Amino acid sequence: MTSKTSPSNETQNYGHDVELKMQTLKDENTQLKDEISILKKTIKELEDWNGDYQ
Repeated sequence: MTSKTSPSNETQNYGHDVELKMQTLKDENTQLKDEISILKKTIKELEDWNGDYQ
């Protein structure tokens, strides 16, 4: 006899998976925003440095 997961248990598992994926996406989004900020600062510094030598 095979055991089946109850529908409510499947729903809980699905909900938990969605929560984990959402948290992962939020973390990745935060990391990308931080990286963009660093790149913008680097670009500004390079533009300033380039302006000093023109």
